[in-house]
Amino acid sequence: MQIYQGKSVFSGIAIGKIRVYKKNERQVKRVKVENPDAEMARFEEAKAKGIAQLGVLYEKACKEVGEANAAIFEVHQMMMEDDGYNESVENIIKSQGVNAEYAVATTGDNFAQMFSAMDDDYMRERAADVKDISERLISILNGDDTDASLNDEPAIIVADDLAPSETVQMDKDKVLSFVTVHGSLNSHTAILARTMAIPALVGTPLPLDESVDGKLGIVDGSDGTIYVDPDEETLAAMQKRRTEEEEKKKLLLTLKGKENITLDGQKILLYANIGNIKDLAAVMQNDAGGIGLFLVAVYCLAYYRLLGVLTVLSLLLLAGWNDTAYYPSLADMQSSLTIRNSSSSLFTLRTMAWVSLFVPFVAAYIWYAWRAMNRRPITREEIRGDDHQY
Repeated sequence: MQIYQGKSVFSGIAIGKIRVYKKNERQVKRVKVENPDAEMARFEEAKAKGIAQLGVLYEKACKEVGEANAAIFEVHQMMMEDDGYNESVENIIKSQGVNAEYAVATTGDNFAQMFSAMDDDYMRERAADVKDISERLISILNGDDTDASLNDEPAIIVADDLAPSETVQMDKDKVLSFVTVHGSLNSHTAILARTMAIPALVGTPLPLDESVDGKLGIVDGSDGTIYVDPDEETLAAMQKRRTEEEEKKKLLLTLKGKENITLDGQKILLYANIGNIKDLAAVMQNDAGGIGLFLVAVYCLAYYRLLGVLTVLSLLLLAGWNDTAYYPSLADMQSSLTIRNSSSSLFTLRTMAWVSLFVPFVAAYIWYAWRAMNRRPITREEIRGDDHQY
């Protein structure tokens, strides 16, 4: 039996065959080309196809893991259209006269190193995003398949790391657990595991070879341990724990619809955090008492339109209905902000409402005055007759 320790992402116990997932290693060669414009055309065509593929992945992810987690593919689309990224590829192709694959690989490595050197943990994780879009473009340029399908048998997926596109393309019914050698608690693999509510480990130093591939494995998400080829005693103990946890979940279902009252008679409310309006179905299904935290930032980042603003406003009102805290305080729950205690007085709101009616007229007057000043150019006589110095 081999035991490896990693960082736990989500608790629970998974028992099944281990499948080592390895990326297709691509050797990108530097090839001189006679027509750089033709290479740029190949790159533009690959980029258009890549953006279309990401759109399909976004739709698939929305259905499986929710809009909040699917937003990463919209970010990948924007990264593919980033001026800095595209200008770097174009400069390498035209200045060095090389193939598009080499230009994309070089640009991806440079940008990934830049993100990896940043101090912020979240920004360091973006290096994986740059590598993901670069590998997608290289695969398209080479005519390779980007499918990340699994075997028919459910398995514990073990990998060096997993890109968002790889995790989304996997059949979720065949994934018992995720275990990665690299990655962090902010990685996309970790986020997906939490969404799927399956045990997962990151930062686990285990070999990715035949010593673990195909062997029976046990992932214990409570303490961040994976057992490879466990002995009968360990297997029996883990199977017993898994059965007990499943029974606890069934017991919790019997409490749905009942009031949350402590043994000393204190009534409490259990709130749920949501990322988008579609999560309300899960909130109602799990009998939550209200909305605790609504992640408005997801919508603010994704939609720069009036419709997005109206959507956020309506969802904020929905989240704040019945005096639910839309900005909870972890230090003092009584100080959490609700729509009622964070709004101004009725007099102030009424006064500002009347004042806001004059805003269009003031803006129209400024526009009219500006046009009026530019309608007739200043003459030389006016300049000479004025005391001001120009």
